[in-house]
Amino acid sequence: MEQLATFENSVIEYDGDAWRLVMPEPDSALDALRVLVEVRRGSGLRLNAQFAAHRRLPAEDGLSPADIERVVLGWSHKDGSWQLGLMLAPALAEVRGSRWCGLATWPDSSGAVGTPTHLSAADAGQKLAGLISKPFTVVPRKAETPAASPAQQVYTTPAAPVRLVSPPAALPPMPYKLGHWSFGRDASGALAFTLERGYVRGRILRAVWYLFWAVAFVVLSLTSLTSGIALPQPAVLPYVGFGCAVVMVIIAVYTALSALRQPRRVLVNGLNGTIRWMRGDKLAQSLQAGEIQGIYASQVVTRASEKKPRRHLTYGEVNAYLQDGRFVALVSRLDMDEKYDVIVQADAPRDEDAVRPLSAHETHNSVQAAAVQVADALGVPAWDDLRVK
Repeated sequence: MEQLATFENSVIEYDGDAWRLVMPEPDSALDALRVLVEVRRGSGLRLNAQFAAHRRLPAEDGLSPADIERVVLGWSHKDGSWQLGLMLAPALAEVRGSRWCGLATWPDSSGAVGTPTHLSAADAGQKLAGLISKPFTVVPRKAETPAASPAQQVYTTPAAPVRLVSPPAALPPMPYKLGHWSFGRDASGALAFTLERGYVRGRILRAVWYLFWAVAFVVLSLTSLTSGIALPQPAVLPYVGFGCAVVMVIIAVYTALSALRQPRRVLVNGLNGTIRWMRGDKLAQSLQAGEIQGIYASQVVTRASEKKPRRHLTYGEVNAYLQDGRFVALVSRLDMDEKYDVIVQADAPRDEDAVRPLSAHETHNSVQAAAVQVADALGVPAWDDLRVK
């Protein structure tokens, strides 16, 4: 079996059919090993009683594959190390108070991908994930915070110092109203962005309205040319009318097609780590959690000050930032009208556009809350992409 030592003086042993975390028994002259975690292909994790109690896990039954969403190897800035662990399912996470269950740690101040430390830990993590048929995700060190949004211009200015602070608060209860979308859970328990029923109908009616005006322009232009009375001045006006009719038809066709091609639901399933864009029962697009670096709450808000400590959220997006550097919008063009109070530090710098980490305790509005819940379900970081107007 392959062997990999960890910082905790434990050892990971694995091959194609088994994986276990062991630790030498103290005061043993026979080099006896105590098995902390053991798994064989197709089965759950058997846990040492002391190990399980320390991590608030069920010792007798261990962990079944259904209790685990994914295996994660992430670099911890706080500890300067790679950490291998399990992202647990919501039901078990609620009981123990945390979704993260750490297994092993390897110090590595660089946090670079491709180093011997990273590669060895990643191999051990992949083997464990393969044995329990769960996704394996690597969360690398961020050299710098990306500052781009697909529907906004790119900002290369470093993130401004944190200026606004709110008292810690729990996430608001779902569902959330996000422009023409709602965000909540569907019947299966998956997170779901659902398009308003009247949205597509409204877009089709708008396309019909454009066609009406196209016909009106054609009728007026033909009447001007065939009525037998003097042509309007300038004489080119009837032909301008024909041109306007063509433009109206193009806009109507584009509006109708974009409405019909619009996904009706965006489903985020933390159990299998997927995002799916659905058009009725038809899958329009999908992403795996392993393809995603983070979830961005992109917002346009009004400036806040010590004298006016209230923000007005006017526009929002929830975007996935992919490993290849692209952004994919889960929902976009959200016309928002949400106001909320913030606490402004007296000596803080002026409000500026910024991208900063986002957690449940730092959410102020429904766009941020939705992004945090999506990121938490997929086991990836959430980021606040704030644009101040």
